Amino acid sequence: MNRSFNQITTKLIELENTENLFDWKIDNIYIWEVIRYKIYGIIIEENFKDSKPIKKNIFKKIKDLLAKFLIKIQKYISAIYFNPFFDGRRSDVLIFESSRKLIFNGSYIDPYTKFTYDDLIKEGYSITRYQSSYNYDKLSKRDFTIKHLDLPYLISDIKTKLLGKRISETDTIRIKDLQNVIQVQFQINFDLEKLIFQEVNLFKYNLFFFNRLLKRKNPKKIIMANFCDKTALISAARSNKIKVIDIQHGLISSDDIIYHYPHIKEESLQYFPDQFYAWSPIWQKLCKLPLKQENIIDYGNKYLQNQKRKYSNLQKKPDQLIVISQPGLTAKIANEFIQKCNLLAKYKILYKLHPSEYLYAFENAQIKQIANMKNVSFVDKHDDLYKVLAETQYVVGVGSTVLIESISFECKVILFEIPGVEWMHPFIDDKNVMMFDKMFL
Repeated sequence: MNRSFNQITTKLIELENTENLFDWKIDNIYIWEVIRYKIYGIIIEENFKDSKPIKKNIFKKIKDLLAKFLIKIQKYISAIYFNPFFDGRRSDVLIFESSRKLIFNGSYIDPYTKFTYDDLIKEGYSITRYQSSYNYDKLSKRDFTIKHLDLPYLISDIKTKLLGKRISETDTIRIKDLQNVIQVQFQINFDLEKLIFQEVNLFKYNLFFFNRLLKRKNPKKIIMANFCDKTALISAARSNKIKVIDIQHGLISSDDIIYHYPHIKEESLQYFPDQFYAWSPIWQKLCKLPLKQENIIDYGNKYLQNQKRKYSNLQKKPDQLIVISQPGLTAKIANEFIQKCNLLAKYKILYKLHPSEYLYAFENAQIKQIANMKNVSFVDKHDDLYKVLAETQYVVGVGSTVLIESISFECKVILFEIPGVEWMHPFIDDKNVMMFDKMFL
C-alpha cells in the first residue's frame, strides 16, 4: 500500500459513512467515536512505517529497559503524590493540559492552555490543572495544585487487562465483518475485536472515575487540548451539564481525519467538545468541524503571538535554513533531504527533530548520515524553536504545524514532495510557501 494521507482519509470517511459507524453502539457506548482516531493511526502507521526496523545493540537495549523502569517507578510515585482524589477543593474550571511542553520565560509550559489559564485567573476563576503524560509533564514545574491522572489511568488499564471478553455475538460478527473490510481496503492486519474490547472497558472505567471527579470538583466548564483520548471525560461532562472547550493544538485539515466530519450533522456527536477555539478563521475553512458556527471561536494562538513579540528584534540570517522533521515521516524526510542536500551546500543547515523523535531518531541510519554532514547541525531539544525561526530565512518540511508557524515569523517555507505535503496545499502561494523543486531547481 502506498497511499497519501488524503487518500487514506477520504477512503476511511467513505467507509464510516456507508457502514453507518457513528450509529453503532456497544454497551451503550458509541464505539466508532472512541476508536476512530486509533483506527486512523493504525492505518497511517502501517502505510508510512520504515521498511527497515532500527536494530539496537545489547547495551542500548539494556539502557532503554533501565530508563523505562526508572520512569515507571517515578510515574507510580507521581500517581500517589498527585492523585486527583487527594484534592477536595471545588473549582470553577478544570484544565486538562496537552502533553507538549515548551519553554516560555525559562520554564516549560503547555503552550495551548497556559495563556487561557492566566486569563481565567485574572478574571477571578478558581482552576485545577491536570496532566496525563509523565514523560513530558515532568519537565514542567510541579506542585500539589497540579494533579496527575496516572493513578486512575493505571487502575483502568489493569482492570481492563484482567477482564475476559464481554462482547455480544451480534457485535462480534459486525466487528469481524468490519475488520475484513478495513484489512482489504487498507491492506493492514490487526485485531479489531481486541482493540474494541479494550477501549469499551477503558471507557467504562474512565467514565466512572471522571463522573466522581466532576461531582467532587463541580466545575462550570472544562478546557482541554486534544479531545481524542478524552471521550469518557466528555461523556461525563455532558451527563453533568458541564461545557467542554477544545483548544486547537496543531494543524487541522480535510486531509487528516481527526477534526474532519463532512457527513455528520452539527452538534450530533456524543463525545465531541461543545466549543472549539481556533487559531484563526482560516482553519474553519480547511476541514468540517461537527459544530455550529457560533461554537467555533476565533481565539488566536496566544503562545505564538507572545513568542513573535519576544523575538521581534532579531535579524534574519540569509544563509540559514532549517529542516523540520516529524513523527511517522522521520526516514522519508531524511531520505528526501539526503537526495537534495547537494542543492543546499551554500546554506548553514539546522535539522529540527520533533520532541518525540529525540527518543529514537539517532538510531536511524539516515539521521546518522545527516549528523556527519559538515554544514548540518541538529537543534538541541531544549532550544527555543521560535527563536530559531525568528533568525532563519528558509524552513523546509512536509506538513507540520511548525511550517504554519514559520509563515508568521516571515520565513520562506519550502515543501518536500512526499506524502503529507497535501496538508500544506491550501497555503502554497509560490511566494512565501512553495515546492522545493520550484525553489531550487
